[in-house]
Amino acid sequence: SYLTDVGGMLYFAANGPNGTELYKSDGTTAGTVEVADIRGGSGSSSPSYLVPYGSGVYFVADDGSNGRELWKSDGTLAGTMMVADMNPTGSSYAALLTESNGLLYFYANDGVNGYEPWVSDGSALGTQMLADVNPNAGSSYPFGFVPAGALTVFSADDGGSFGTELWVTDGTPAGTSMLLDIFTGPDDGSPRSFVSSGGLAWFVADDGTHGFELWTSDGTGPGTTMVTDLAPGDLDMPNMLAVPKVWAVAGDIYFEGTDSLTGFELWTSDGTGPGTTQVTDIWDGTDGAQIQNLTALGSTLLFTAFDGSARNLWRSDGTEAGTTIVKELNPGGSATISNFYVSGGLAWFRGDDGSTGYELWKSDGTALGTQQVIDLIPGVTGSNATPFGEVGGQILFSADDGATGVELWKTDGTIGGTVPVKDINPGTGSSSPGFGIAFGGEWYFRADDGSTGYELWKTDGTLAGTVPVADINPTGAGIAYNVEFAIYNGELYFPANEGTGTELWKTDGTGAGTVKVKDIRSSTFLGSNPHDFQLYNGLLYFFANDGSHGDELWSSDGTDPGTMLVADVGPGSQSVNFYGSPLRQANGLLFFLGDDGLLGRELWKSDGTGPGTSIVTDLDPGSDWGFNSFTIVLNAIDDELYFAAEDGMTGIEPWKSDGTGPGTIQVDDIAAGPPDSSPNNAGFVKAGSNIFLIAADAD
Repeated sequence: SYLTDVGGMLYFAANGPNGTELYKSDGTTAGTVEVADIRGGSGSSSPSYLVPYGSGVYFVADDGSNGRELWKSDGTLAGTMMVADMNPTGSSYAALLTESNGLLYFYANDGVNGYEPWVSDGSALGTQMLADVNPNAGSSYPFGFVPAGALTVFSADDGGSFGTELWVTDGTPAGTSMLLDIFTGPDDGSPRSFVSSGGLAWFVADDGTHGFELWTSDGTGPGTTMVTDLAPGDLDMPNMLAVPKVWAVAGDIYFEGTDSLTGFELWTSDGTGPGTTQVTDIWDGTDGAQIQNLTALGSTLLFTAFDGSARNLWRSDGTEAGTTIVKELNPGGSATISNFYVSGGLAWFRGDDGSTGYELWKSDGTALGTQQVIDLIPGVTGSNATPFGEVGGQILFSADDGATGVELWKTDGTIGGTVPVKDINPGTGSSSPGFGIAFGGEWYFRADDGSTGYELWKTDGTLAGTVPVADINPTGAGIAYNVEFAIYNGELYFPANEGTGTELWKTDGTGAGTVKVKDIRSSTFLGSNPHDFQLYNGLLYFFANDGSHGDELWSSDGTDPGTMLVADVGPGSQSVNFYGSPLRQANGLLFFLGDDGLLGRELWKSDGTGPGTSIVTDLDPGSDWGFNSFTIVLNAIDDELYFAAEDGMTGIEPWKSDGTGPGTIQVDDIAAGPPDSSPNNAGFVKAGSNIFLIAADAD
């Protein structure tokens, strides 16, 4: 995992005889070796956030003594060392390592000031906190870190006076300050989607007047401006909930937007109002092209769009003439395309050309180079081939060839090189590999071999290397069909059932290292059923039911004593989450729908502590519910929270929140007055760069 090229040498984390450690490869078997056993013995240092910097590779690892800290390596054992112990009393959990203007930026927690912006020049002396943006133990959770001329800009939250705004640094504490309060006052300007191009930083932000629009900065206050108000007014996407995303492809800036005249189409910008233009109106008129699956393939932007007649695979170089259909997979009709995975200069995807069903396709961005890899089941049935990962330079996908069921396959892009990895469930039965995750240089997934039920498996892409990790439940399925995974502190976490109920488990990739973290709900076959994992503030958060407090918010540090109830929101055995609320993270907080037995079901937030778990606002005052039984929709998109709710006056409408009462607002009363627009029917879905919902305006 974390494949990183440094001077022609590939660095990555892999699970070998010494646990998950730092490896390197020159592309040969002999040249693929462990760089260093950082933790010693069979324990794992679990290197993560690998980035090239200087002449080496920098990463975060745990040596077993100093916690997870910043490390570096020149590819030799002697040259692999900790850069700095930023938190002497524990782990700093450094993350989001990013090089900008010759320095390495990231966020870390020194144990005193919370998660704040840090910088390193590769030495212990040159590794320091830039600013305590959110004073004392509060965390600003900075991100972005992109060049703006000779300076670096990023987004951070001061926790009070200004909210999440644009900051700038020259790499020193004295040269680090807030650059601009884009949304004046404590409200968030929420700069995000950062890219750097042409010596400028590009991003989207909301100044409170124009909605989310495209901005640019040269690192100075006067040089930080909104490029243009694409859709005039306080919403950037009329009749939609939209936070645009920006793509930089070969020096060009792309985004999806609407000027309220042509619908949602592809746009580009050079940083000026006149230079911000629609690339082309794919579907003429006010109907949008329904752009989805935007994927950068080298200097070309690939996406799918509907031109009013059919949906096809498109490409763009940023010009109208250069924005064309790549290939009509289904001549005269629409092609169904999804699940893009980019590797080796190719985009791999699941496609249906209307005659062969869903099969595996690949594209280099040209008509000639866009072709079906293989038709595993001749005819219209299709194998439902779906690419999801890569091992050993080959693409992994699941497919049903009509003879062996849905099994694990791999391909090098040729018919001859497309082969099954393993018939896990022998014969016509399906092992149905899926819901997987890359971990320790291998792919972990759930599969059913036909005798042990669904259990945890892993593969290195070979027949011999595709093996069960552990038979958690000897008498049945240990892993649920829709298992949820989370990587935390160098180990893989998941819910599993050993026969006495579903509880929280973890694995280091070995059978002996696959263990139950805690029996939260003991002495019952029901189990605590942990779900909705979120990594937050250095801990793993989730919902679980201990049988006494109902389904409530929990946290874990990976140990039995360190796995504990955060807050009992629902009184007694009543569950805060018995309505099926998801747990979402946005704007530095955790959000969920809760009912404390007094105010009805409302929006709640948590900073990970009991005292810091509270209602955001009582939308429908009293014991009435701001969220009725049909509004279980809560989506965090680009660090903002969107949801459907009713306030007792306007019916069920779209809302958004920054975690404060004043910052929790109705986006629009789509069906004016008491009627419901019912945006909950399909939820809030991000397609391409936009957030879509289905609603009724009562007309």
